[in-house]
Amino acid sequence: MPYNAAVYRVFIASPDDVSTERRIVRDVLDEWNTVHSLKENVVLLPVGWETHSYPEMGDNPQNILDKQMLSNADLLIGVFGNRLGTPTEKYQSGTVQETNEHIDSGKPVMLYFSDCPVNPSEIDKNQRDELNKFKDEIRDKGYFKSYKSHDEFRSTLLRDISLIINDNLYFKLRPHNYQSTQNIQEPEIKLSEESKQLLITVYQNDSNIMYLQYLGGAVIQIGQKAFSTQEQNFTKLERALRKLVQLHFIEIISEGNGSISYKPTEDGAEYAEKLLMQHKQ
Repeated sequence: MPYNAAVYRVFIASPDDVSTERRIVRDVLDEWNTVHSLKENVVLLPVGWETHSYPEMGDNPQNILDKQMLSNADLLIGVFGNRLGTPTEKYQSGTVQETNEHIDSGKPVMLYFSDCPVNPSEIDKNQRDELNKFKDEIRDKGYFKSYKSHDEFRSTLLRDISLIINDNLYFKLRPHNYQSTQNIQEPEIKLSEESKQLLITVYQNDSNIMYLQYLGGAVIQIGQKAFSTQEQNFTKLERALRKLVQLHFIEIISEGNGSISYKPTEDGAEYAEKLLMQHKQ
């Protein structure tokens, strides 16, 4: 039976010495989809040069590949072994360019570095030195992980994907189930009390909803009213916020720096008026 789902593109970035890891990433995404996609209404689509690039002229190869694949990607998974890769016009390598441009776009990046045993004769010292320099540079931009075996990489990545889909702000409060709401009188539209509370509050305050995430917690703010993680029902309010997005009662108008701003849609305003009329009766 068909079902609605949000499709997120997962770009696989790596130099050419980790082909096994690239296959593992695809296998892990397939496994995650098999177990979670129906429940979460999410499909993770692996994107890489092997399957999504095509011949094109008019620019340098790295810029063409970035335009074809990276610009529309939602999540980047980068894997490094013992090489950094071939330099481009802008960066030390194509993989470094992909990683930095994805970080600069504000989208999530997951980086992994191999500590697997390797024959010393197979190591290019210059490449290894450049890779170590990049690791030192990237420490200031976030947190990455290392692995000592392919099995460890597989299990770590599978766990990390579930965590980032559930916790990262980019995915957390985006619609995961696109439903038609052309007729808001349809009986199957059922809102929790928390969803009704948020929708009525934003309508009455003629304001936007701000979702702010910070170290250790988050806040949902509507005008002068704020709901923090210290409140017992905050998790329900987060689910309520996602439900309102799913029903297209509110929509994202801006995001960045740990925050997302929403405004009511016409459907949302109409439904809020309907709820208020019901309360008066």
